[in-house]
Amino acid sequence: MKKVLVDVNYFHFKLNSVSQILKKTQSAWAYLNFLPNYIESNAIYRATFNKKNDEELISFTFFKTIIPFKLLPAFTFHQKIKKYKPDFVLIHGLGYCFNAVFLRYILPKKVIIVVQAHGYAPAPKGLKRLIYIWTEKYIDAFLFTGKENAKLWVDQGIFNSKKIYEVMEGATTFSDSPNVSRLPKSFLWVGRLNENKDPITIVNAFRQFLQIEPMAKLTMIYHTEELLPSIKELMNKDEQLKTALILKGKVAHQDMEGIYRLNEFFVLGSHAEGSGYALHEAMACGCIPVVTDIASFMFMTNNGYCALLFRPSDENSCIEALKKTQDIDITTYRKRVLNQVDSKLSPNAIANDILAMFQDLQEKKQL
Repeated sequence: MKKVLVDVNYFHFKLNSVSQILKKTQSAWAYLNFLPNYIESNAIYRATFNKKNDEELISFTFFKTIIPFKLLPAFTFHQKIKKYKPDFVLIHGLGYCFNAVFLRYILPKKVIIVVQAHGYAPAPKGLKRLIYIWTEKYIDAFLFTGKENAKLWVDQGIFNSKKIYEVMEGATTFSDSPNVSRLPKSFLWVGRLNENKDPITIVNAFRQFLQIEPMAKLTMIYHTEELLPSIKELMNKDEQLKTALILKGKVAHQDMEGIYRLNEFFVLGSHAEGSGYALHEAMACGCIPVVTDIASFMFMTNNGYCALLFRPSDENSCIEALKKTQDIDITTYRKRVLNQVDSKLSPNAIANDILAMFQDLQEKKQL
């Protein structure tokens, strides 16, 4: 007998077509294509139009929302979900735990409801904390990109540690191409130029690394420029850095796959991330990560087995990680990276982890 899964997105999409919404959300629903045949996969969205779009393996439903206010219980939307007679419900976004409570009231007790964290979600305080503690009782599990990303939520008594499961928050369609020759000693940065991504630590460390490896190149791709003036100031003080650092700026997403494939290493100095889509894309394309040892990056790189890690905002630690790029066997590390993508970060791996989680929760409900 088939089991029914409903993948729920409460966000109100104002995009005008099915294809636009599916393209924007593909990273979140791609795993549905890899679930076994005995799982009937459905995805439902709040939108500006009503539409049903059945594909070979997934049924997509778009429900016209008149009042899109985030915290307003979506009663009519919930009735739509109920009609599927789901066994499992996966809700995207911790911000919608509130809605999950009202959904719980209209579904049978046997239905498993889980919520997936998207983006970095610091543990709430005050009244907001109390609301999440209340909602936690009605939700069976919470999915984080690594259990360490949920640590503060657990330590502050908001979520029960037994309800935390490790699942990568989304997948990429990018892939490696062994036929493309990579640029030697090439490093790539992709991310906002803000304090959290910490490009200043990276640029300062790279400036010193150039004393050891003068042929190295660092290309920076970014779509926000908060710290760009500071980076340019550093370049103006150092001719070698000015030659080695390429400020590329914005690049269309469809062009990024080819850029990842050209570079040997991917570097990022994040202090906190929900997961790290740029890192995910880079790894899928075979780039070796040189990144901070934050919770999500540790999960994504198998505790650093396929990466060179350094401490956030620690210039000396970053320099040491950059130095190690000269000593490692690049072929071996690239195999490790691609194996990690296959085993934990690919749509198939995400589907396997989600299925295992649902099966575990089913067994617990039956006890």
